[in-house]
Amino acid sequence: MTEATPIETFEVTCPHCKRPFEAQLMDGAAARHRGFKCPRCRLFIPYERASGHTAEAKAS
Repeated sequence: MTEATPIETFEVTCPHCKRPFEAQLMDGAAARHRGFKCPRCRLFIPYERASGHTAEAKAS
């Protein structure tokens, strides 16, 4: 049996509604499609904008 790889989730704060949430990175074909979708206001947050102080990786 193989071991399951841990899913990396990020703690992100939405710049629009200012609420924190946990999400997996959405990986698109282009770099501009990599990011997160806020579950409350549905805003797409690009990874570059969410990185730094608003996104922290968390292994689950």
